[in-house]
Amino acid sequence: INNLKITYEVNSNLLDKKQSAVAKIKYNDQDQFTFNVIKNGDLYGIKSDEVLYQYLTLNNENLRDVYTKLNVENPDGLPNKIYPINYNIYKNMDPNDKQQILARYQNLLNTQIPENHYSKQENVNVVSNGQTITANAYVLELSAQEFLALKIAFLEQLMSDDITLKYITEFIQMDEAYTVNIKEDIQEKINELKRNAVDEEEILKITAYEANRSLVTTTIETGKEIYKIDNDNKTENQKVTITKTTNEETPVTTTTTLERVTSNANNEFKIRVVSQTGETTTNDFALNFKLEGSTEDSLLNLTIELNSNDHNKINNIKFNSSKDFNAEVTVEELTAENSVRINDM
Repeated sequence: INNLKITYEVNSNLLDKKQSAVAKIKYNDQDQFTFNVIKNGDLYGIKSDEVLYQYLTLNNENLRDVYTKLNVENPDGLPNKIYPINYNIYKNMDPNDKQQILARYQNLLNTQIPENHYSKQENVNVVSNGQTITANAYVLELSAQEFLALKIAFLEQLMSDDITLKYITEFIQMDEAYTVNIKEDIQEKINELKRNAVDEEEILKITAYEANRSLVTTTIETGKEIYKIDNDNKTENQKVTITKTTNEETPVTTTTTLERVTSNANNEFKIRVVSQTGETTTNDFALNFKLEGSTEDSLLNLTIELNSNDHNKINNIKFNSSKDFNAEVTVEELTAENSVRINDM
């Protein structure tokens, strides 16, 4: 696999909503397989001279008809059209909807959790990001039965929360009528939780540590494991470290670090997951994203690098993408002469 390489070239005409790509699979730098992809608006086509001499195309509309023709099970549970995922749904949410949602679930917490379950401790020493600091600790304690009741109450509230369900169906790209399916799934989960037995003596303890009006560390303790979340928001970067430790004779510790570096002109995002059993590291996984340049500079360069060490099996994968926004682009037109449309089969 070390001699295997995948290269691709993409040309985009944003004004005409057209895009083409050529991908090649190489072994020992020799072409083994080539395929072409073209996008004309909502029409997508793919071909490979080794397999297809015409483009096999799919029109991105009325997809449930296509699912039915292909004998796909439960086509009503799949999107009728695929849109780019909108990650800004919460940001662009109607302010009145946002206020109603926050108020609804804040009221749920207020009614489900008695005040005597909250406590505060001042001037507590806590270790955060390797340093001992003095902070105020805000503690919430719930029995396993109380936590189970809270989860059920939350799901029951969601069942009748048409506003939140509307945004969920929008995010998963389904019709609003799909809320019926979501409610059925929620009810199934509620029934499952009600059937579960809980350890009456188990306590869930959540502690948030605050210093200088900033959240520095949060711990979540259960009967089986402890989670610790450290926040490190410096001027040059933002970093969150999540540590999970099991309550076993030989503890298993998993440390996940998320870091965004903004100390230079580039943007970098790093993810690292390290697992240890006792003092032995069993897995070390790192994924780095680095974005250089901008559309204003006409050249944009993206580098993605993955490094993993799983029980001494070492892998390294590197991906690089460069985009030149000044290049003139011509994209082939998909026609009845050079393509076959799946929708019409």
